[in-house]
Amino acid sequence: MFAFGSARHIRDSGMWGELRARWPEARIVACSTAGEIAQTHVHDDSLVATALSFERSGVQAASVRILGIEHSARAGRKLAEQLDPRGLRHVLVLSEGLHVNGSALVQGLLESLPRGVAVTGGLAGDGRQVEGGEDHGR
Repeated sequence: MFAFGSARHIRDSGMWGELRARWPEARIVACSTAGEIAQTHVHDDSLVATALSFERSGVQAASVRILGIEHSARAGRKLAEQLDPRGLRHVLVLSEGLHVNGSALVQGLLESLPRGVAVTGGLAGDGRQVEGGEDHGR
């Protein structure tokens, strides 16, 4: 399950409890945004959740703490090391957006993943809280 929302909603323990109650077996991956998209509308200060189910595919989850922007590539390599490469076809990366070099994070992943594995994703937003931050992503 993916949950995208304002930082306020992502930090809300009640939201986590509600998602867990509705989908007790789901792996929940969440990311803050600078606007949430639901159908054809963009919303602010809301939460959008999408539950996925696969008939024959597996899902893995991994996480690392990025200790600073200069450690972004190493974080990508560490993420790749946590994933079982057997049958791996795609990696979706969601990362905090201010203290990471998104290009270096992806480069570290690509260096350590099996050849042919696709990598997509994005950097977290924090609505109006982000002021004067550098853009380090793609």
